[in-house]
Amino acid sequence: MNSSLNYAYGVLYSHVLNAVLKAGLNPMAGFLHSYQPHKPVLTYDMIEEFRPMVADRAIFTLLRRGEKIEQEDDGLLATESRKKIAKAIHGRLSNEVDFHGRKRTIETVIQEQAVNVKKHISGAYQYRPFLSRW
Repeated sequence: MNSSLNYAYGVLYSHVLNAVLKAGLNPMAGFLHSYQPHKPVLTYDMIEEFRPMVADRAIFTLLRRGEKIEQEDDGLLATESRKKIAKAIHGRLSNEVDFHGRKRTIETVIQEQAVNVKKHISGAYQYRPFLSRW
C-alpha cells in the first residue's frame, strides 16, 4: 500500500511541478513546507490539495476493484503495477470537476491553481484552495 501511494504521489508530483514551472513560479519557495536546499517545496505545498482526490482515490479504487499491485524481490513495484498506477492517476487527472462554478479537468485545475498562487503573491487575488468531494 505504501509503495503504491508513494508511486502515485510521484506521478502526481510531476504534474504539479510542471504547472508550477509553467506559471513562472520558483518551486523552491514554499509556504507550508519550510525551505530545504535543492527541494521544490512549493510543489510539496501545492500537491497537498490534490493528493486525496487524485492519488489516494486512484489507489483505493484499484485495490477495491481487486487489482493486484505487486512488488519485485527488491521491494520495488513491479513494472505492470507501476503502469496500472500511472494509468489510474492519468485517468483521475482527466476527470472533470466543478471549479469556481465551471467544469474543468483536474489537470486544468492544477494549472489554474499554480497561476492563482502567482496572482496571490502579487496581491491581485485571494487564493482559495481546491476542495473536492469523494
